[in-house]
Amino acid sequence: MKLECIKPPKEILTLDEVKTFLRIDGTEEDALLTSLITAARQQAERFQRRAYGRQQLRLTLSADEAGQKIELPRSKVLVKVDKAVTVTPDGTEQPFAFSTCCGDVNHCLLPDEEPAGDIRVEYTVNGGLADKSARLAMCLLISGWFENRLPYAADSKATMELPFGVTALLQGERVLL
Repeated sequence: MKLECIKPPKEILTLDEVKTFLRIDGTEEDALLTSLITAARQQAERFQRRAYGRQQLRLTLSADEAGQKIELPRSKVLVKVDKAVTVTPDGTEQPFAFSTCCGDVNHCLLPDEEPAGDIRVEYTVNGGLADKSARLAMCLLISGWFENRLPYAADSKATMELPFGVTALLQGERVLL
């Protein structure tokens, strides 16, 4: 299974909000901060298994992974299914008929017939706004990445995990599967 964001949402945090949080006045770090804002949103979405804002996603499944019911990740608020095709080994796309249903958390795609080949589904979701806890967690992530630009602690060389404060803030709205 592969999930990609085709059309990302408008970022939850603005550059000015992040610069205020970090107490930065100049513009020298704007490009870096902009990329950190995107990375923090993506990390929060992965951790919480949900989408923020309106975005278009693409789910690709191998024929072995596909079943009678295909769960669309991060689709708690599904706007529409834009495209559902099977992909043959030579790369040809063939649309297939389907219906949708609401699963426990996310929406599901129900193919009318068993698809013959890999499946690619493009769909639009509207995850809404991030709550205050998620926004603060993103600011903390950005702060940590900005201050420590290495993926490990300088004294131990061990890869760092998400800080406890970040996971604690994001845990409340995490989608449990």
